[in-house]
Amino acid sequence: MGRRPLGWWVATRLAAFLLLALHEANAGVFGDVNYFYDSFEHLSAHGFGDTLNEYPLPMVLAAGGIWVVGRLLGGPTSYSLLVMVVGLTVDALYTRALLRRQAGEGHGGAVAWILAVPALGGITLVRFDLLVGVLVGVAVLLCAVRPLLATVLVSLATALKLWPVLLLPQFVLAGRRTWTALVAVAVVGLGSLVTITVLAGPERIFSPLEYQSDRGLQVESVFAAPLMVAFATGGHGWHVAFADSRSYEVSGSGDTLLLALSTLATVMLACGFAVLSLRLLRMRGRIGTEAIVWCALATTTGFTVTSKVLSPQYLIWLFPVAAAGLALLPTRTLRMWTGWLVGVAAATHVLYPWLYRGLVLQVSETPVAVLLLVARDAVLVWLFVVAARQAWRATSRQHDREAVAVGG
Repeated sequence: MGRRPLGWWVATRLAAFLLLALHEANAGVFGDVNYFYDSFEHLSAHGFGDTLNEYPLPMVLAAGGIWVVGRLLGGPTSYSLLVMVVGLTVDALYTRALLRRQAGEGHGGAVAWILAVPALGGITLVRFDLLVGVLVGVAVLLCAVRPLLATVLVSLATALKLWPVLLLPQFVLAGRRTWTALVAVAVVGLGSLVTITVLAGPERIFSPLEYQSDRGLQVESVFAAPLMVAFATGGHGWHVAFADSRSYEVSGSGDTLLLALSTLATVMLACGFAVLSLRLLRMRGRIGTEAIVWCALATTTGFTVTSKVLSPQYLIWLFPVAAAGLALLPTRTLRMWTGWLVGVAAATHVLYPWLYRGLVLQVSETPVAVLLLVARDAVLVWLFVVAARQAWRATSRQHDREAVAVGG
């Protein structure tokens, strides 16, 4: 790392750590970490078939490895500290990778990443989403020079968290050895399926999808916004409660319609994603960095804003790709887009954990919390529109001809 970015990284991570230790830990940010620890404590009784079923088993195995070390060192506190150490290590390695791959002057990609972590808060360092997001970010960094390795990394990320499966087509098509890339995806996927079947049974393969399908409208999701506004006005027909999904969900008049609209939006996104994949297929072997970055951002942001669930850690999926894009292709539009994303992260940090009480209880800060939530979600929708427009442009025939002309 250069001296200045290294200093920024140390200062911001120290600030994030202190904030996490002094305030956010007491506000519930370690809730998922404690939940993992308690679940592993009962692993011998329940087995892998009935432990953390909402997560893909490879992710459970990775978290379980840290749990074994944490338990040997002393218990829940040791486990929490180890999770933070792993998070900081992944964070530092990715910052170094961004600095090494930086194109042109400055350190735009690394600076964006350095700012993103404290903007979103300590939750970044205690969620395993960080590992998944960084795997995808590294894949973006390597896509132009090592497309096969990039595809393998996205396949591994998919095994850990599922959502990167949406990005696999663009990485498979990025290189000229499409069939080799497909074989690599199949090997990783088959290895994951065999592992799950042997350790937990075939039904465990589908448990994360079943868990998601049974969920209601999470309070921070875009489609929950109308209900949250109604809830904030003090109406008695709308309620927020802690659900079986271990998240706060809003219910009341209109929730069935909004759930249906969320599903419809997701289907429409899938159709748009299919069309985009066909455009990428036409460009097979000639997909440039701009197309890779914007397609990844459009797909991931689209999934985030159409889903009935939107947790703060979902932003960790976006930042590594945006930072990698800035490192390789620091365009004005991408700088603007990433700057707004940092603002979204800061607003999300204020909402969770600072104003979260106002989202789940009708208290004095509820109107402010809901107003900030609606504004945050509106900016996220706008960022999706911008990313989708840029992805469409980057995969157009005219843009393709221009790229070939420039490349000679």
